[in-house]
Amino acid sequence: MATAPARRALVAASAGTIIEWFDYALYGALAAILAGDLFFPRFSPGLATLAAFGAYGVAFFVRPLGGLVLGRIGDRRGRKPALMISLVLMGGCTVAVALVPTYAMIGVCAPILLVLLRVGQGFGAGAEVAGAIALVAEYAPLERRGLYTAILQSTSLIGVLLSSLAFLSVSSLPHAAMQSWGWRVPFLSAGLLFGVALYLRTRLEESPEYRTATARAENRAAREHRPLALLFATMKRRLFLAFMLINAWNVLAAVLAVFIASYLRNTVRMPATYAFAILSVGTVVGVVSTIFFGAVCDKYGFRRIWMTSLVVTIPGVFLLFLGLRTGVFWLAAGSMALAYAIAYGPGAGAFPGVLANLFPTEVRYSGIAAVREVSAATVAGTVPFVATALVLAGGGTPWLVAGYVAVWALLGLICYTLLGNESETPESPNLFVEHPNAPEPTMPETTRRPATEPVQPAVKQ
Repeated sequence: MATAPARRALVAASAGTIIEWFDYALYGALAAILAGDLFFPRFSPGLATLAAFGAYGVAFFVRPLGGLVLGRIGDRRGRKPALMISLVLMGGCTVAVALVPTYAMIGVCAPILLVLLRVGQGFGAGAEVAGAIALVAEYAPLERRGLYTAILQSTSLIGVLLSSLAFLSVSSLPHAAMQSWGWRVPFLSAGLLFGVALYLRTRLEESPEYRTATARAENRAAREHRPLALLFATMKRRLFLAFMLINAWNVLAAVLAVFIASYLRNTVRMPATYAFAILSVGTVVGVVSTIFFGAVCDKYGFRRIWMTSLVVTIPGVFLLFLGLRTGVFWLAAGSMALAYAIAYGPGAGAFPGVLANLFPTEVRYSGIAAVREVSAATVAGTVPFVATALVLAGGGTPWLVAGYVAVWALLGLICYTLLGNESETPESPNLFVEHPNAPEPTMPETTRRPATEPVQPAVKQ
């Protein structure tokens, strides 16, 4: 049974996730349409797009640092202070992009300022999703953890959708107006989201599960544990397999949310309004699909659902680009909707709950941040750049990009097979120990309990 605090935690966490993905998709749109003219005018169109996506990728290289620094705060001092710092950095830097002068105004200082703001945004965003997942998973009823964390994840698509609508609202402006001030409006609109999210998070309380975990620490030294040292001393194998698994999903998500806008505009030569309409159709379907499959995970288990997503992705990504490259609106929109429904949705519905289950309360924030943000820096953040380069290498065809996504899906499938049932149950031993070289905790090799089965409290080790 959902409680009012659980619902408040879900809303507060979701507000920050919306801002993160609003910026994520909005800058992708800026890179695809305007960044070459505004910040990199001396390059050819293809190289300008690469340079813009390079600036986009810089933020991802600082995300692990932000995730690890703020994750440590989240595990040792509480979820709320870490999430507040993350929100202020993300929201402030996103709004500040709207105020950056262009290359025509201040020359090379313009792209430098843009990159610095991307770095600040990336540092804050590095701890956002990890903290949000940890908070929501700890507040949610155990038998509905899949649904609650899937609702949280679906709000990332709401952020993408809002960014598409924000850009659509100005895309019909005359070219001169768009170059002068029109592109700034969507970034300024993030200020409203930022204010709402800040208000909601000031009203947050620490999760009962986190308070219980800190209270049962045997002494002060145990409370002052080092989350990363504890993680790498006890869970190296689990960290690596989770990292590879999240890579597979991140590659697909980055292609759908960011790269395809550039592909439709610059390669297929589709009008901006059509391209964003296609993205909007896909994201609406993705929201519904993510929530649906999150609920399904609570009934049938996370492993079965996410593996279905990986299997479908391997042939599905080729069918996606087959529809997109026709340039026919309804075929492209249908392809995007199908990709979000049966490839993206099951993975998005499963992965937040999987990550929450893999890591115990004492190191959950740091564990999720380490896996997700190292993936963001080394793989996800480079996807738009790599995909653009692959299209250029393929003479304008998308098949190398499709193959890239399919290979990662296959690797993810192999790693999930090796992970076994470790993602199915959230119980794990108390990791508040005085010695960081404790043996790796074992998790029961059982499938997730049905929602009707009573939940037994975890036994203190």
